[in-house]
Amino acid sequence: MPGEGEPPEIELEERALDVDGVTWTVRVEGRARVRTGGSGTPLLELVFRAAEHPPRTALAVGSSLGSLTDDHVADAVRSARPYDPDRAVPGFFTGTEQSGRTRGR
Repeated sequence: MPGEGEPPEIELEERALDVDGVTWTVRVEGRARVRTGGSGTPLLELVFRAAEHPPRTALAVGSSLGSLTDDHVADAVRSARPYDPDRAVPGFFTGTEQSGRTRGR
């Protein structure tokens, strides 16, 4: 347990999965909750990496990587788009854009 004044430990969520003959490493890079009523829907930003393939990213409904079945993760890999960690996040006001690596961290 961290001492007083130390940041909490963050559990790294990562696992490997074979999809269509390619072994992908899947990692949770972000979390959000979409509130449409009730307690909201938890979302995970997943990043997929494999040798010989560029990284890809997708969103999945779930609170942790462990809550997703292999079929759900495989579907996310197949529908993933190219991953750009430096993409700009539009700011609410003009000129307040943030890079993708700083949002929510």
